[in-house]
Order: sequence, then C-alpha cells, then structure tokens
Amino acid sequence: AFEDSASQRWSLASPRFISVCRQLYESRSVRKVLSLVLALGSRTCSTMVPAEGALMDSENTCTLFQVLVSMYIDEYWESGSPELGTVVPFPLPDPEEVKQAAEVDLAGVKGELRHLSARLIANEKIVRKVATSSAPSEREPFAKKMNSFLDRAKKDLSEFRETVTDAETCYCNILMYFCQPPSTPPKEFFSHWAAFCVDFKEQLRRQVNLRQRGVTKFNISSSVESNG
Repeated sequence: AFEDSASQRWSLASPRFISVCRQLYESRSVRKVLSLVLALGSRTCSTMVPAEGALMDSENTCTLFQVLVSMYIDEYWESGSPELGTVVPFPLPDPEEVKQAAEVDLAGVKGELRHLSARLIANEKIVRKVATSSAPSEREPFAKKMNSFLDRAKKDLSEFRETVTDAETCYCNILMYFCQPPSTPPKEFFSHWAAFCVDFKEQLRRQVNLRQRGVTKFNISSSVESNG
C-alpha cells in the first residue's frame, strides 16, 4: 500500500493539533483567562507587589496563580446561588490534547510529505515505463490496476498535504497571536501551555471544592493591600 504509517498517524493527530491551535486564539473563554492575567498583573504592579510574590488573605497564604483561578471562579459563582455556581466550566483546551499537540513534529511531517511525493512521482515513472515497453495485449490488467492505485495515492497525498497546510497555517497564526518567533517548535510552545492547563484544571477543582465546603474565597483587594 502507498499509505505510510507516518501519514496515518498524522491523520489522527492533525484534528487535535488544529483544534488546540484554534481554541487558543479563537476561544472566548481563553481570552477571558488572558484578560484576568492582565488585570491581575496591572493590579499587582500598581500596588508594588512582586509578580512572583505570594498574596495573603485573612487566613491563608496563596499564590498569584491561585488568585487568578479564584477571579475566574468569581465570574460564575457570584452570578447565582452557590449550587448553580459550583459547576464552573474549564476555560482552556483539554490538557491531554495540549500535551499531544506538543509532541507534533511539523518539520518532520513536512519532510514525510516530501518523501511520499517523491515516491509517488517515482511510481508514476515506473508505470509509464512498463506500459510503453509492453505490447498492447500485455498491458492489462496491469495498467488498469496501477492507474487505480495511482489515482488513490494522489487523492490520499492531496488530503495529507491539505491537512499539513491547515495545521501549519493555524500554528503560524497562534505564534503571531502570542508574539512568538516563527521558528518556535510546537514542543517548546505547547509545553508551557500544557503545564498551565494542567495546573489551572487542578486548582479549579480544588477551589470549587473549597467553596462547596463554605471556605471563604480569596480576596484579591485585601490580599494586594496587605502586601503593599
């Protein structure tokens, strides 16, 4: 078969890769989290609180990251009763899908695409050579089968090329959106996001659980003032 294991793996990985890219620069919930990051940064800077410092509420020590998650939860918790507010949607891409996106080697996939294109061209030359060197009565069923094979291979390769182009376009868009160098590989870019998504999801679970138990939420205003 002309299909290559690499192209088959790509057909499984590409939808998730493209989905993660689009979520990061199109999702409103992701933008909301980013706006909270900026708001928290502005607040801490205006009160001279170190960006990597800890914030204190009336009872506990908490990090800026915990306060960020708390600010996100507030948007849902205060919109209704505690019972309604306990179901707080996770605003970021699925952590496991982000980890998988980090494992995608776009350069390697493009190299495999070039390799398959070269193989297809070579096979076409062989088919033409055999067909022209054979007597008309001897060309069938070889010619029919090989032409069918080549048509299918061209279709598969075209679909492969299209998904690679889509993925590369989405990835370039996300690098520009986050002001990253065009040469940044997916592993470097998505590894940071994977860690952020994992931590956010775990912290979200913990804080929602605390609020269900009646634990007072983090107070960003008093926390900042106490560290001013």
